[in-house]
Amino acid sequence: MRVAINCQILTVNRLGVGRYLTTLLQALSATDSENEYVLLANPRIRELLPERPNFEVVAPIFPIRGTRSRILWEQVFLPKELRRQRADLVHFPDQSLPLLSVLPCPIVVTVHDLTTYRYPKAYTRGKVLYKKLATRAAMRQATRIIAVSQSTKQDILELFGISGSRVRSIYSGLDRHFRPVQDHSRLERTRTALGLPEQYILHVGSIDPRKNLITLFKALAILRDDGLQVDLVVAGSREYNYRPIFDTVHALGLEDQVLFLGFVSDAELVDIYNLAQLFVFPSIHEGFGYPPLEAMACGTPVVVSNSSSLPEIVGDAALQVDPFNAAEIATAIRLLLTDSGLREQLASRGKQRAAFFTWERTARETLKVYEEVVRESAREALIEDKER
Repeated sequence: MRVAINCQILTVNRLGVGRYLTTLLQALSATDSENEYVLLANPRIRELLPERPNFEVVAPIFPIRGTRSRILWEQVFLPKELRRQRADLVHFPDQSLPLLSVLPCPIVVTVHDLTTYRYPKAYTRGKVLYKKLATRAAMRQATRIIAVSQSTKQDILELFGISGSRVRSIYSGLDRHFRPVQDHSRLERTRTALGLPEQYILHVGSIDPRKNLITLFKALAILRDDGLQVDLVVAGSREYNYRPIFDTVHALGLEDQVLFLGFVSDAELVDIYNLAQLFVFPSIHEGFGYPPLEAMACGTPVVVSNSSSLPEIVGDAALQVDPFNAAEIATAIRLLLTDSGLREQLASRGKQRAAFFTWERTARETLKVYEEVVRESAREALIEDKER
């Protein structure tokens, strides 16, 4: 096979889809030495891409700088590049593809979540409009759709009414560097460098309405009013409509209990997970949900929402709560902080559960989808030849 993959979503900071794509490519390169891969990517991020004889990086004819130029290239120049490359299929890992062009080969699309449909107020109106247009086009044109969880697959089937035979559920993997750290001096250096409290609970994720931090802050206020003051560390970048989140901290008088770290490196993140007493993730909607798995892999007990994909991802290795019920979240936090036996039990289960999610498994199952699509395309071409 000659597989083209649109890698324009990649940036130096591997976040979200960028993390998925980078690690999938690395796993594919370790798994598959037979097929050819054409990576349509900006050369500035070449260090993130596999260096293998069967992996070729093809750069755009003009520099990609920012979202607008990336969209322009995808909509106008990518179809021409696919014809030139004579690809057997093209994989779009970010559920968006050219809206107006007919592509010259079968299409595989990965859908990470449908938050723009399930929780649109997490984004600007312009982003919701573009995402919906691109997603509808992807659902209409794709030969196969990869959903990163069963929950996301069910969202696809419910919202678009397409045949389930076109959708494959393939879990994302978990980076292996998320693990328990035994080097206490290293952990203490990170604590000092970032100004972390001696004891704290942790939240990791972008600062936006979907992550539901306001309800978590209300849970902290409930605990404080009941005599249990808990420090919360929040790691993640500010996104759309973050101002009400910071305003709530001030309104509830939690300035001394909440520490916002902003973006942190992967190495720092591993240490932050290891230092935390527990991890709390009351997100309203997730297509997959990396942070709870990362915390579990580090041996940190976890509290998550009982909504969207999170229950299927964590299984019985975490406490599940109603994300809209601050009192229930507060109760779960108190329980884990005061019950050492339960903390140890969830820490053990969490490490076992996290071990299931490997990128090797993701790569093998993705490769099967590629092979299935190419076989189907060849079969259809043969039928057309016979009919002529």
